[in-house]
Amino acid sequence: MISFVYNPIDAMVKAATNLYPTINADIQFNPAIKAPGVTTFQREGEPALIDINAELPFDSAIESLAYELAHVATKTTSKNDPEWKEASERILNEFARIVDKRIEKYQKKTKQSR
Repeated sequence: MISFVYNPIDAMVKAATNLYPTINADIQFNPAIKAPGVTTFQREGEPALIDINAELPFDSAIESLAYELAHVATKTTSKNDPEWKEASERILNEFARIVDKRIEKYQKKTKQSR
């Protein structure tokens, strides 16, 4: 059996949905964009489209995903918007909490199996 102990993409999505349960987005890794990430708002009622630059280092892509999820949560494209800044910080903090909890749970599990 193979499983991820820690999947940062899923953890970042979980962080955003924990804080913003009605968030609605489709996410894709896109080698054609030059920016780290781009959020495109579709017609009303349709999910926003988040593009993450597929050529970014993995850790940078995860951080860009947080920022783009914050855009969707606040329905803004401006990085100067105070709501966006707060949402970004909240999502990153929730992500860190989730990761710490998952790693702690895994470490506890592996110690018990020894």
